[in-house]
Amino acid sequence: MRLALGTAQLGSAYGVTNVTGQPSKSDSYGILDLAVQSGMDTIDTAVGYGKAQDVVADWFKGSDSQVRIISKICIKNGLEHFEKSFWKMYELFGSRPIYGLLVHDPENFNTLKHKEFVDMVHSFKEKGCLQKFGVSVYDPETVESLSGWLSLDIVQCPVNILDQRFIQEDMKEIYAKHHIEVYARSLFLQGVLLAEKLPLGLSNLEPSWNRFQSMCKNENLTPLQMCLLFAKASSSVSKWVIGVNLATELSGIMDCWKSLPNQIPNYDLLQCENVVHVDPRNWAVQ
Repeated sequence: MRLALGTAQLGSAYGVTNVTGQPSKSDSYGILDLAVQSGMDTIDTAVGYGKAQDVVADWFKGSDSQVRIISKICIKNGLEHFEKSFWKMYELFGSRPIYGLLVHDPENFNTLKHKEFVDMVHSFKEKGCLQKFGVSVYDPETVESLSGWLSLDIVQCPVNILDQRFIQEDMKEIYAKHHIEVYARSLFLQGVLLAEKLPLGLSNLEPSWNRFQSMCKNENLTPLQMCLLFAKASSSVSKWVIGVNLATELSGIMDCWKSLPNQIPNYDLLQCENVVHVDPRNWAVQ
């Protein structure tokens, strides 16, 4: 299963198209249960996702599922804080091995002693407490620079029909050379690609959004089908991390994933020329 569950929505009212707010704990458990029942084997969370990591950990400890956990920690507060945060997370998940640990703020690596950091991560693995290490990034250049000195098992990055920077041939060569698994987030661009109308404040995105909508109509596909077909066709991505606010949303996505038509639209035509417009950090949504 190439779809993984993202949990930012379980810890806060995440996403510019979110109108239902943060799910209750019981609703969150229902989403997590459904994810596993649907065949998902990986759950992505983070210390910085509000209460999401706590919710996932409580569910995980009460479940007999062998689902893989990936979480993220910031390094801005130094090595000692990073190490303490990892062990706290490890205990939170019942002292069961963490599948993936990602640095949430790789821009702060320049504040650390690289060898000490590498040795620390190696010790987590040597003790059997961690399987894979990686980073969560926004720009391909970050992957290029870090892969020169840091052994990366996983890179989590934004990939969608409008933003295809991380699946270009030069990036595929880096992944192959360093044996990096790509975990793509933002497949639906925080729900914008599935929205019936463009949210206020995203006028810069309107030309790209309109092209996407037009192609959906020309191909006789729903926006969800178009996005999932794109995901299936992008072979360099190991996992697509998707988040939902409701269990019914997840059911709809899984049903669509299992019944996609045999079409390969020309996705290259939909790439946004200005990456600033597809980066949610730059949005001024009303």
